Amino acid sequence: MHRILKLFVFTVLALLFISAGMTVSAEDRGAREMVSSLEVLTMPTVTEYKAFDSFLPEGLTVKVNYESGESETLGADKLSYSYEGEESFRYGDTGVFAYYLGESVFVPVRVEKAEYDLSDVAFLSKSVVYSGKEESIEPTGSIPKGLDGIELKYEVLGKGKNVGSYSLVMVFESESENYKTPESISATLEITPYECEVFFEECDFLYDGEKKIPSAYYIDLSGNRISLKVLGEKTNAGIYTALAVGTDTNYKLLGASLRYEIRRADYDLSSVRWSDSEFYYDGTEKKIELLGLPNGVKVTSYSIEPQVNAGRYEVSATLSYDTKNYNKPIVENGVLIIKRCIVKVPAIPDLTYNSEYQAPSLESSSLYTSVWKKERSAGKYFVNFEIIDKSNYEFEGGNTTASAAYSILPMPISLVVSDLTKYLFEREDEPTFTIKEGRVFGEDDLLISYYKKDGFIYCVSANPNYILSVTAGEVLHYSYPSLVGILMLSLVFLFFLFVVALGVSLIIRAKRNFRSRGEKEDGKRNNGNKKRWGKERPTEEITFKLSEKETRLSEPKYDVSQSKPQSETAKREEVNPQKEKTEEETPSEEKEASLSEAATPIDSERADNLISDSLAKSLLRRTQRTVWTEGNKKGIINVDTLSDNFSAGDSVDVNLLKEKNLIPYDTAYIKVLARGMIDKPLSVYANDFSLSAVKMIALTGGTATKVSTFPKIIRKINKSLEK
Repeated sequence: MHRILKLFVFTVLALLFISAGMTVSAEDRGAREMVSSLEVLTMPTVTEYKAFDSFLPEGLTVKVNYESGESETLGADKLSYSYEGEESFRYGDTGVFAYYLGESVFVPVRVEKAEYDLSDVAFLSKSVVYSGKEESIEPTGSIPKGLDGIELKYEVLGKGKNVGSYSLVMVFESESENYKTPESISATLEITPYECEVFFEECDFLYDGEKKIPSAYYIDLSGNRISLKVLGEKTNAGIYTALAVGTDTNYKLLGASLRYEIRRADYDLSSVRWSDSEFYYDGTEKKIELLGLPNGVKVTSYSIEPQVNAGRYEVSATLSYDTKNYNKPIVENGVLIIKRCIVKVPAIPDLTYNSEYQAPSLESSSLYTSVWKKERSAGKYFVNFEIIDKSNYEFEGGNTTASAAYSILPMPISLVVSDLTKYLFEREDEPTFTIKEGRVFGEDDLLISYYKKDGFIYCVSANPNYILSVTAGEVLHYSYPSLVGILMLSLVFLFFLFVVALGVSLIIRAKRNFRSRGEKEDGKRNNGNKKRWGKERPTEEITFKLSEKETRLSEPKYDVSQSKPQSETAKREEVNPQKEKTEEETPSEEKEASLSEAATPIDSERADNLISDSLAKSLLRRTQRTVWTEGNKKGIINVDTLSDNFSAGDSVDVNLLKEKNLIPYDTAYIKVLARGMIDKPLSVYANDFSLSAVKMIALTGGTATKVSTFPKIIRKINKSLEK
């Protein structure tokens, strides 16, 4: 069965091979036989072309004749083609050649001239404004160039300059044989007038009897000023219309009309004045008149009649004038002033103190009354006067009442002051005085007080009834003490030695008591250890477990106890020497870890964990140092600001902060707060610190010291007082 199947398959394959060998293609046939000729059976679909088009063989069939007498028909895809000249059609070509196996046949076609693509070219009518130059129309877009490389040329015929409508033609010219010359294109050029603004001058007129008209002009395109004729000339005052007329049609005038006014004139009143208008009351009539009026203006009447009594009267004048061509003359009202007669205040002679009541010396008058009283003490006193006829009389200054001063002068006394002696470390003697000239009345007291100036001693009297003329005494200072002073200094020195000796003895006694108390506590502790262990255990074998906080404080890396009061941890170490030995036996790994932590910056949280508040209070230093600065206001500064702006080991106070512009210049009181981190030792001097800030400064090896600050003005005052 299998053999039969194999035989069947082999037979089928042999038959297929034989049939393939019997099929002969046209190419194989042509290769075996020679082609004698080609004939065009059917023309191609497209037979009309334009220059530079490519041949389209679709629809072309050719009959191939062989030398054997056989023939066959071939389609366009079996043939190859060539043009008469170039690689595409040119104007004048009559066909193409079709080739097959070395033979060719001519396929006739018609080739016409190509047309330029003017779709991108526009020659459009336009309207322009007169510019004084010749105008034309230029085509837009790009002028095409033929495929043969020859450019299409053009020329615009026609131009325009003045206002009007012009017809322009765009004419084409081409030297190419393969392209048609395009037809001419027409367009219209419209030139419109140039609009220019008319400027009027001298439009403000004042009536003077002459004809008036504004002048007008415009600026042409060249920048020249062209004058215009203006119609509407007038003479009388009023409002009129002026019209500017031009002769050049190339310009259109804008704003050619203008309303102008011939205003009524004002009279020249510069010389007009009122006659003298101020008088003093003397019981006669007074009046004023208007003088210097111009021609055509007259006074018809005044508003008031002449006046007699003192007062202020406003006077106006009624005028007649030419109302047609002149404005109403405005003349300010005049003022008639009749002043009150001035009465002079009498002068009162001064008196001298005599311990009795005295009255001023006055003259009687019918114009005024006087009021006064007797006085006794030295001083300045007044007499009051009042005018009787207040309407027409007054004192100097315009008041109807006045006061005149007189004085009761103090009694002059001449004194001689004794010399003043002063020994070293002793008080000065009390000075005395002697009356050389003058007298003291009755039971009067001079109330003498003394003062020193330039090495002399003077005196003054607190009794206002007397004035002193003093002969000063000399101040004699000795640079050595008197015998009494030497004795007192000796007693003070002996007392000082006694106090010093007493203090030294008390300090020695306190140290002994403290040492004995510590030995007793050590004995009690050793007795407790014996009871616990059965025998006294060696000190070096006892190990105390310290908290992390106490272990860090006990290590020398922070140096917080240097030059400060003894801390709580230090006190515990002094009382319990076994604890100090235990800390020395702390494993080396914990000490190395603590040292590595000390090299990192310190913040407030870490500082609060490492140092207690009570220890921070003991670390805060206090000093008597005084810092003098400017200002009187309070301020704050944070430790991170100090760390960023100062170097390790620097001292910081309020003046250095001002130099670095870290606080306002008028700040005198500074408090340090614990913001941020600090990574360097600083010596900080301030008025106050937060406990966290003290901890952070101490943990970096720095110091926090409280100081007092005072304004520099106080220092200057103290120096001036010392002088």
